[in-house]
Amino acid sequence: MEKPESPQPAQCLICTEFKFPEGFVEMPHCLHKFCTDCLKSYLVSKIQSNQVYPLNCPFYGCSTDIACLSTRVLSESQAAQLNKFRLRSELQKNPNLRWCPVKDCSGYSYYEQLVNITCNTCSFEFCAKCGGAQHPGNCKRDPSIQNYIAKYRLRECPKCKNYIEKSFGCPSVVCAVCGINLCMKCGNLMNASHDILKCLVGGDYSQMPVYLMVFMCFSWVLFPFELGFLVIYLLEDWGSAEVKDPIYRHVMSYKWVYYCLFLMLSPLMSWVALALISVLSGVSIVDKLFKKFSLHRKTKSFSLVLKLLLNLAVMPLNASMIFGVFFLCNLVLPFVGVVFIGKRAYCKLIKYV
Repeated sequence: MEKPESPQPAQCLICTEFKFPEGFVEMPHCLHKFCTDCLKSYLVSKIQSNQVYPLNCPFYGCSTDIACLSTRVLSESQAAQLNKFRLRSELQKNPNLRWCPVKDCSGYSYYEQLVNITCNTCSFEFCAKCGGAQHPGNCKRDPSIQNYIAKYRLRECPKCKNYIEKSFGCPSVVCAVCGINLCMKCGNLMNASHDILKCLVGGDYSQMPVYLMVFMCFSWVLFPFELGFLVIYLLEDWGSAEVKDPIYRHVMSYKWVYYCLFLMLSPLMSWVALALISVLSGVSIVDKLFKKFSLHRKTKSFSLVLKLLLNLAVMPLNASMIFGVFFLCNLVLPFVGVVFIGKRAYCKLIKYV
């Protein structure tokens, strides 16, 4: 009598570790498999960032909804929170929805022509425009709300009209309610027609700060300090709004000490950053090759050795290409800086003439 074959370990598509089938969860329809720990971490991160609708398969490019698997890997409280967030996200797709302003009430109502509406849970009557209690005449927004919007530089989503807050980071942000991608600098959609450079340096290239143009002109000499300069530029930009983060407040309290430290360490940080980019992009290229040609299955016993050899072959080529592009950019930047200075001088001349 033949012995039944023992189950073969499979590879998780997130952590890439090989585990036995009982530790895996298979996605519906798309049949991608992930280990329980990775899938739980993925769902918890989605709950914490309130990005639960749609809740797609973790595999890159896969749009299979996996909300039905939440009860298999999450605790009861986590699954309940996930369902609550998904319901809220689905309801908020309707631009006429208004949440009840009463504290601890999860009710809501819809409005079309009537401005005064009633909560479907606690029956509180409120104004759909300002969110306050029903009142005659035009709405008067609370000055404290206006001050908060200005202080923390909130942006109104052009689609769902909800306000978005972002303390620091890149200008790109995704609305948690309707999912559109917009720029926190100008408030416009981040599409093909959006010019991110104009948002970073001003409404027009001629409004670019003088110190930035001078730095560009001498970038072939100052390139070791570019990373430190970029950190300082971003810190100053965030400093134009109130930031709640205590670490940021501490840095800005002693900013000249930290600025000098950033510039001193900038050459080292620049080389380390370029090296890390070279290594990580090389590893990413090799991983994509393995997935595209299914090399894990074809080279079972020596797949790790093959991956290591490919990484060693790809990294030097990748590093030379990245360093080449970096130095080429620093050779071109002085000419760009001269063009911007000329444009700024021309605009000033036209203005006075």
